[in-house]
Amino acid sequence: MKKELLASALLLFLGPPLTAHDFWIQPQRFEIAPGNPIGLDLRVGDEAPGRSLAFDPQHAERFALVGPDGEQPVLGLAGRRPAGNGRIESPGLHAAVYRSRETPLELAADRFEAYLAEEGLDSVVAERQRRGETESAGRELFSRCAKALIRSARPGEAITPEAVEAALAPLGLELELVAERDPTRASTSELPLRALLRGEPLVGVRIEATALSGDGRVTAQRTDSEGRVHLPIDGRGQWLVTAVHMEPAPADSGHDWRSLWASLTFER
Repeated sequence: MKKELLASALLLFLGPPLTAHDFWIQPQRFEIAPGNPIGLDLRVGDEAPGRSLAFDPQHAERFALVGPDGEQPVLGLAGRRPAGNGRIESPGLHAAVYRSRETPLELAADRFEAYLAEEGLDSVVAERQRRGETESAGRELFSRCAKALIRSARPGEAITPEAVEAALAPLGLELELVAERDPTRASTSELPLRALLRGEPLVGVRIEATALSGDGRVTAQRTDSEGRVHLPIDGRGQWLVTAVHMEPAPADSGHDWRSLWASLTFER
């Protein structure tokens, strides 16, 4: 078990440039009948299917299922895969939520600059240039804010609009991707989505959507003045939507930057 936890910690918390960068919740099923248990896998990777991570309670701040009946904790057992196990009791749309604690990371200047360029963090690149820090190592605190949407219904049963609302509402993650229409139903080829930072619209952040099943295509847009994008999600299957935000770290933290990594997974 100690080896499992160490391997997961290295993948999850050494940081994006040292390993694959995306992190997401992968339910064992995206659609389930009410009253059944469900396993929730934590995965990291730069393409599907990613690598499954064992649960480490030292790094988990919040792990829960949110739906029409409110919020219920997800059971995570140290060193186990899938990382979490929950039970969905009522029909409707449910959100699995994971929030990690902050972890320190320091990278050599060239690797930090490459990481900033890869994630489209142009404002941080510009600020490091203004400070004369382009040749300096990057010291940051980073954390994860992940969600996955899961449908629960009996065969032939319709889900009411009221049973969808709780999972699509902002759920209090520090950086959060909020779908403004149920993305699990392919009613249109476009997904309106909002990026929120501490509950407020985040302007200019790059949102990237990746098809986890199918051809693996990727599309990206930056949020507008209201924190919105309209992503062309034109295919069925599983999708991963991600965003990265970086800001100055508190002066007494011993680090220069804080980064927040958000993800949203669902199946159409």
